[in-house]
Amino acid sequence: MLAADARTGNSVPPPPTLAHLRGISALFTDGHALAYPSARFTSLWWSPSLGSTPRLVFKPRKATNYVDNSVRIAGRYLIFGDTGKGYLADTRVHRYVELGVDPVAIDRRALIVSSWTKGKTLHPRNRISFVPVRSLPRLSRCAG
Repeated sequence: MLAADARTGNSVPPPPTLAHLRGISALFTDGHALAYPSARFTSLWWSPSLGSTPRLVFKPRKATNYVDNSVRIAGRYLIFGDTGKGYLADTRVHRYVELGVDPVAIDRRALIVSSWTKGKTLHPRNRISFVPVRSLPRLSRCAG
């Protein structure tokens, strides 16, 4: 991992959270915390800050599944995909839930999800829903 000073462009040592990363395809942040799939897309990692050690949040149950680059982060919440399934994780309580719909975006107040009409149809409809974060159900235990 290489890092540079944004003002000067000069090389600087990478923050501790990033220093040992190799082969990561994408990092996601809300300006404070960050999250990323592992280099081989076999797990999801999260850190509350650039100075903290990353923690395992999710690991797919099947070895053939993968965590994709659909990760988004908003404070304690993460949304991500695992082989076509959408998830929401709460890093504060170390829990996650499969959503049954596609997570699109999240901030500290709302989760935006998308679901398409089922079956073959000439004009499929995409339903977009805004879900207040405070109305989310209790989440299942995380892997990490």
